[in-house]
Amino acid sequence: MTRIFTATASSKGFTVKAYTGDRCVMLAFDLSDHLTDKLAGFAIRRRLQASEDWTWLGNRLSFDGDFTKRAGDDEGKFFPSNDAPFQKFWWLDFPADGTSGTFCYEVVVKRFVDDQSGKLSDDQSVQLTIDVGPFQEGNIEVAFTRGYLSSQAYADRFRNEPYAPKVTAANWDFDPADYIARWEWLGGHARQTIDAFLTEVHNEDGATIDAFVYDLNEPQIIAAFALLAQAGKLRLLADNSKEHADGTVAALAFEKILRSAPQAQQQECFRRGKFKRFQHNKILIKRDKHGKAVKVLTGSTNFSITGLYVNANHVIVFDDAAVAAQYEEAFQTALNGELSAPFFYSKEISMKEFTISEPGMPSLVFSFAPHKVPDVGLKRVLNAIDGAESSVIFAVMDLNGKGEVLKALSQLHADRKVFSYGISDSVDPDDDTVNGTTVFTPSSKGGELVYSKANPERFPAPFSSELEVHGAASHIVHHKFVVADFNGTNPVVFCGSSNLSEGGEESNADNLIAIYDRAIATAFAIEGIRLIDHYAFAEALKKAGKSAQPLRLKLDGEKWWSRYYTANDIREKERQLFAR
Repeated sequence: MTRIFTATASSKGFTVKAYTGDRCVMLAFDLSDHLTDKLAGFAIRRRLQASEDWTWLGNRLSFDGDFTKRAGDDEGKFFPSNDAPFQKFWWLDFPADGTSGTFCYEVVVKRFVDDQSGKLSDDQSVQLTIDVGPFQEGNIEVAFTRGYLSSQAYADRFRNEPYAPKVTAANWDFDPADYIARWEWLGGHARQTIDAFLTEVHNEDGATIDAFVYDLNEPQIIAAFALLAQAGKLRLLADNSKEHADGTVAALAFEKILRSAPQAQQQECFRRGKFKRFQHNKILIKRDKHGKAVKVLTGSTNFSITGLYVNANHVIVFDDAAVAAQYEEAFQTALNGELSAPFFYSKEISMKEFTISEPGMPSLVFSFAPHKVPDVGLKRVLNAIDGAESSVIFAVMDLNGKGEVLKALSQLHADRKVFSYGISDSVDPDDDTVNGTTVFTPSSKGGELVYSKANPERFPAPFSSELEVHGAASHIVHHKFVVADFNGTNPVVFCGSSNLSEGGEESNADNLIAIYDRAIATAFAIEGIRLIDHYAFAEALKKAGKSAQPLRLKLDGEKWWSRYYTANDIREKERQLFAR
């Protein structure tokens, strides 16, 4: 059955557009310019198409001056949006975990009855239907980790309990039973996708896996690899850079898996190396009983506790033999060359991009690093950024590396020609620390660049403090994706394991993917918007706490909507772009 990825409905100058993401929906609103009088916001309710039971989406803010209802209150921490409407021109909805299907949404324009109170009336309303669930289009599945370890949601649900023990070389092989509920929530769809891939190969007679790993310490994945190795179903290439040198957890995990394999395979099928700097791929390749590569899992997600349960990351599965064959060639070349950069440089797999265009699949372009000439894939990314007609949305771990792509992304928010949203874990080069959340929103600029954080966020009561993430590896945003013109004429998303720096492309084993597909580009765009919105709200809370003024919904005289109708303001661009 064909899925509904976008839907639009209009009534009396009011338009709503819905976009499907991974287990979520983005709803974007637009009102004709003359319809803003006494605008209080937008109320949203939803129901499964097969059900008659509507649920109003909740808002953490209200008109009464409280930040939200206090923890432990029987009425919860959210106000129904028909009483506390959303004062923005878009909203992201995440139905309960495990809920999928066709949903009906109704969006209602709420207006103030008078100037001084939060008393409201209903005006225009529209309804539309759209499919929600784990993202899959044809033979491509896209999955994201939750990336919300430091969040009100984790504090509410798990009361900031540790997500893992302090893992060292002495206790790395621990029993994860006490953490499984937290991991299932934090790992989200990405965790499910990796588990399903490994289980499929384990259960299928004759099927095997070829795996590239960088950081490896997640106990259940290590156990699954060991079982596959024991059955003669695994070949494994792992990193042995300084971070994963002998005696580290990743090295000890590799040794456990190696020892599980038949003696005859140990020398032939298992290697550690670093090319010039890192074996940085995170790839699983399924081969069928005839040895043919038929399916591949890739992305930015390391097979590690941090990768799955701390970082915001993505996983992509291509259930396609032509795509899998390209990845298998990269694996076999790396194996034959014992993870040597000069050997890899000398092969065609390193020298050019590979385009795949076949029935039932979008146009795809792949490149496999390391490259002797580092811009093999980066040139395409830079051209897409420079040539974007309407928008660029990105989530990139580090913007401080070398090269024109990262430079372009770092400066994009100052460009008024295109709308841009960006988020990064870039550290301050002056002190090498992450100084909380910084939001660039001056109306004179065309974009918004939000920095995530590794420090705990402490907010005014009754909001909870959020869990602190320790260590240099504890990036919150570990993604490496760029989306150009997600709802334009030629949408594209660039993703994979590449950090998009020239140094990485020259020194690391990585893969960089271009996907020319509207639905997939939109799913990534929504992921970027989700993260930006999360950290922008955290910034607003911090500012409210410092000013001692409550963060609340605005009343009629405060004209919350004015920036959305101010020429050249980023909020006007946002309204016009998202709902068109």
